[in-house]
Amino acid sequence: MPNSTDPPRILIVDDVKNNVLLMEMLLKKHGYIPISAYSGAEALEKIEQNDIDVVVMDVMMPEMDGFEATRHIKANEKSKHIPVILLTAQRRNLTDMVTGLDSGADEYATKPIDEKELTAKLRALLRIKELYDQLNDANTRLRELDQLKNDLTHMIVHDLRNPLTGILGHLQLLKMTELSAEQSNTLDNALQNAEQLLGMITDLLDISKMEEGKLMLKTSPIIFEDVVQVALRQVQVLVEEKGINLQIAINETLPVIIADYDKLLRVMVNLLSNAIKFTPPAGHIEIRANVVDTTTIQVSVSDTGEGIPENYLDRIFDKFIQVESRKAGRNLSTGLGLTFCKLVLEAHQGKIWVESALGKGSTFYFSLPLQTER
Repeated sequence: MPNSTDPPRILIVDDVKNNVLLMEMLLKKHGYIPISAYSGAEALEKIEQNDIDVVVMDVMMPEMDGFEATRHIKANEKSKHIPVILLTAQRRNLTDMVTGLDSGADEYATKPIDEKELTAKLRALLRIKELYDQLNDANTRLRELDQLKNDLTHMIVHDLRNPLTGILGHLQLLKMTELSAEQSNTLDNALQNAEQLLGMITDLLDISKMEEGKLMLKTSPIIFEDVVQVALRQVQVLVEEKGINLQIAINETLPVIIADYDKLLRVMVNLLSNAIKFTPPAGHIEIRANVVDTTTIQVSVSDTGEGIPENYLDRIFDKFIQVESRKAGRNLSTGLGLTFCKLVLEAHQGKIWVESALGKGSTFYFSLPLQTER
């Protein structure tokens, strides 16, 4: 990109040399840097080789006319933002004007060139180009800062995992010692909170890997009811603390599925933890699993919580919605758990969705295809 203090670079495209020479003189007179091409193909080469601010191009050229050259310019990601003025020898030719605009041209002028008209159009298009360049620079900087933020967050979260694992290990060692009932209860709470924090850290790291396509699934044959039972053991303390009525309705003929056991277990734990969090004391949670259309296993986790506002239903699995909802005074889920669930299920060629109504609770559904081992 040229320095902002450099004169604008205008590409002249015309197969008639005298026309090019006249245009060069006109542009130099107004302080522009002219760059010349004598065909549509040469124009595309010059755009690749130079930082062009505006293209002024004749329509009638052999082999590749101005319309086709414009289409090529606008189809190229690197050059589509460059304004194009098309020139025609026929004044007020509506067909040429329509064709030119349809090809992506930004402006249209006729020969013989009216100097004031052309320079006014150049100034207008250069202002637009300058704004585009400023926005593009700002977007590039924002992307760089966002990547830096993500890299820093990933590094911090990764570094947090090691000491937290150490803390969990020491708490588990304490669990093996002789403790009073009060001490044991306090230790259980500490373990539960530490495990929840470790789960959040693991979710965040895995979400980052899945978004980058770097997380590989370790699939194996799985009995889904076993996954549910292990997940229930992990949240049992929370269920008992709130006196929640928990029901399980899993089809006894449910076939073995092929999935990543650890990831699927974390999906179930996240959905159950979310249901428990928003279900009032003595509320009700139900887990169901069935085969649908002989090709898919469908699982649901229903609760009798407060429900989710309709305007959040389509975005509940977006990791950024948590920030938005908490600013609005709502807490829709447990951190990034739902985002993790969505990415894991999509990695399995499955999907997840929710049905909810305020005051009537929520039901989270997910489906997985029945398939042979990959």
